[in-house]
Amino acid sequence: MKTKAFTLIELLIVVAIIAILAAIAVPNFLEAQTRAKVSRAKADLRSLAIGAESYYVDNNAYPYTNSQGTSIWMPGGGPFNNTTIRAGGITSPIAYMTTIPEDVFKHAIDEPGGFKAAPIYMEKAGFGITNGVVLRNKPSRVPNDANGTLNGVSNTLDAKTTESETPRVWIMYSLGPDMTPFVTDRPVANGTVINGSRWTILNRYDPTNGTISTGNILRLPGGENFP
Repeated sequence: MKTKAFTLIELLIVVAIIAILAAIAVPNFLEAQTRAKVSRAKADLRSLAIGAESYYVDNNAYPYTNSQGTSIWMPGGGPFNNTTIRAGGITSPIAYMTTIPEDVFKHAIDEPGGFKAAPIYMEKAGFGITNGVVLRNKPSRVPNDANGTLNGVSNTLDAKTTESETPRVWIMYSLGPDMTPFVTDRPVANGTVINGSRWTILNRYDPTNGTISTGNILRLPGGENFP
């Protein structure tokens, strides 16, 4: 009696076809995920910007910034690491937003109490709280123009301490697919790495360089959005 079965060659052909289809489908699926996350990040930045501007209308100032180490973001209520301060954020006591969205491109930072946060970042000069310490003139590195020029010299750090010194007033950003705020692979003239310029034009996410590429997703006052 004859037994019907696939030959080894037939099985190898089927496996090869499946492998080719997977090689085509998986990258497309991953890119679709990244595109969706970029759209979500831009929407969250837009919502935060609207909340910040609404806060400004009522208070004639933007919300204070809260930071731990190099992580700087807009708080929802009082500062998490100094309960004696009654400063208000944009979720309380008046809810300009119900919640502060986390960055969809996760970059968890440790907070007191043993939990982690993955904030969308916001920097501005003026009133801020760093590691529980109040700074009435908290420095920021908001650029002078859309290219990220600081102090007239592109890619250099120039900390400002008052809002009147910062033409951009505030800047918000998501870390983007590379999940780091810094430029890590572009040396400047003296051979050092540009590791602090979060919004230089060299550190902007650009999907035309590949859906999964380096750079931050930015939001500046006036509705400017990068990309």
